[in-house]
Amino acid sequence: EKNYPENNSTPAQKPTLGLNKSSLAALMGLGSMMLLFISNAQQYTNNIVVKMILVFGFAMLVPLFWSVWMNDGAQTVFGKSVLITVGGGLILWLSTFGYKRELQTKDGFLLVVLVWSVLPAFAMIPLILVLPDLSVSKAYFEAVSGLTATGGTVLSGLDALPTSVNLWRGGIVWLG
Repeated sequence: EKNYPENNSTPAQKPTLGLNKSSLAALMGLGSMMLLFISNAQQYTNNIVVKMILVFGFAMLVPLFWSVWMNDGAQTVFGKSVLITVGGGLILWLSTFGYKRELQTKDGFLLVVLVWSVLPAFAMIPLILVLPDLSVSKAYFEAVSGLTATGGTVLSGLDALPTSVNLWRGGIVWLG
């Protein structure tokens, strides 16, 4: 049975957490960073992943500068994305920079798992911010698809996207 509010013929809206897309993207990035702290014994592996996150964040500067130069309207999106990614990466780097040791085989397995789960979470931030109807799962799929260079996409109307977003989509294929 549908629940209709009084004085209105439309169905009641689902309660929300009060999060906008920007807050959700920040939470996704921070949540994925928490994966890095699985155990204290793996801090050197975490340090390597953090360095990759920082490189990834600085790579977002390319579409940011492109967006500013082309004035395609995605400047704020990439500005927020760079701040979330580089800011989070710097915080994590400060907590892991003192760990140095030789990598072992088990470290390699953990490193691969962390890279393939954490980097797409950061790659999806610009996508989720620029496309209001894109779900988190579709944005994550798009980022994983780009990083693995599989070529799959869930997006339509790619020509209508800001050119800097398409540059970022191509950039994550190149980075992957």
